[in-house]
Amino acid sequence: MGQSPFASIRRRALLAAGAMGACARLVHAQDKPASRALRIGLVPDFAPGWWESMLSVFTQAMRELGRVEGRDYDYVRSGLFFGADAQQAVERVMRSRPDLIFVSNLAYAAAVHKVTQTIPVVMWVSGFPVEGGLAESLTHPGGNVTGLTIYASGEAFGKLVQLIHETRPAIKRVGTLNSYVPPFHPVAERDIVVHGMQGAAHALGLDLRVFEIAKAEQTDDALARIARDRIEALVLTSGPAIHPRRHDIMHFAVERHLPTITDAG
Repeated sequence: MGQSPFASIRRRALLAAGAMGACARLVHAQDKPASRALRIGLVPDFAPGWWESMLSVFTQAMRELGRVEGRDYDYVRSGLFFGADAQQAVERVMRSRPDLIFVSNLAYAAAVHKVTQTIPVVMWVSGFPVEGGLAESLTHPGGNVTGLTIYASGEAFGKLVQLIHETRPAIKRVGTLNSYVPPFHPVAERDIVVHGMQGAAHALGLDLRVFEIAKAEQTDDALARIARDRIEALVLTSGPAIHPRRHDIMHFAVERHLPTITDAG
């Protein structure tokens, strides 16, 4: 199978750190009242561990730009972390009347966009802002949402299907464990991902079977169905529902000699 699909987490973390530095420059460029600190809302909040370490990268980048937390800006925290209800997280942050909102994930960005089209919104990581209705185009967003996106279209997921087919041209049945589904991801994002895969599968004459993983505990049932349906290769997405079961999934794939590919950096 070659390199494990989860062996590139460190590279992805480096990319995320670079994104945080870029977002610091975007925030630095925003106009703010000189009489008080800029209030930066966090939707969702940054949980302890890896997420909080990414926020520390942003704080350091701001310091290098001459902006100091507590003097030039403060964080407005909802106390609700990734996976929590997006509308509730937005409501908590909006009570503090933020000057700018920092978001990750299309679902949270869309929830913010529903309640304000004037407060600047900076995405530190997200996907499909155009298809999700947040921007007119990638080059000219045209609204109050800007920042970074890791996906421009569903074609990236079609490429995963193409690549897995190239490893075993004789395969006919491909399964995808798709965790880009509600509640962590909006319906629009799920549809873009699935349509991208389906288009590539159709062009290659493949039978693509989609197994949605909204919760980690759904993994066992999905793997049982994959075994029963005699799936010959796997395409994984890197959403939070799959992450806790990643080792089980890889053991399953290795045991059955299934070529496996993921979008995890």
